[in-house]
Amino acid sequence: IRLSLVGSEMCIRDRQYISLSDDTQIAANIFLPTISKAEKVPTIFIFTPYNRSIVLPDLAWWEKAGAKAFTGSWGPVFNGLPNRKTLNTLTSNGYAVVVADMRGTGASSGFTSAMSPQLREDGIELINWIAEQKWSDGKVGMEGPSYLGWIQLAIASEKPDALKCISPSIMGSDIYTEAQKQGGILMTKWVKNFNLSLIHISEPTRL
Repeated sequence: IRLSLVGSEMCIRDRQYISLSDDTQIAANIFLPTISKAEKVPTIFIFTPYNRSIVLPDLAWWEKAGAKAFTGSWGPVFNGLPNRKTLNTLTSNGYAVVVADMRGTGASSGFTSAMSPQLREDGIELINWIAEQKWSDGKVGMEGPSYLGWIQLAIASEKPDALKCISPSIMGSDIYTEAQKQGGILMTKWVKNFNLSLIHISEPTRL
């Protein structure tokens, strides 16, 4: 754990692996507001297949300067989600933020398939893990668009106790007509291409 400058505010940032019940290791970024250690806070949870962080080890000095101005970091590890403004707003208002790579993507272990029911179970485990942390007040919300919106609805359908609100956006609402099972027929080409796209953006990286 270390203090990290995020925008104009200081927050406590931690990168770690969270072990699921099947020993899958989920890579997560955890951002805590700089408040009294005795105070417990609510959490915004972002569950993504699109890389919570990216690693750019070979930037030239002028690229590092540009990255610093744009992201607030010199690198080589940059936060993918949420953006600096959103993160700054949430932590400065007393929210913790947890961003996790779905299994089989980013720096998480395991295998994935588009909109697999296993991802819902993983999300519920992660929400329960968040609720049990010493800095958590037991209340978790979720946010995000598209795939990040779908996973919110999938998790909320099981009504985990700690999940208090969701904010999905810019997403299909009916898999039967809009996504991988149109008319009840599995769209094998769509699923294959989407899975390939996850592989291309999720090359193995260290936490």
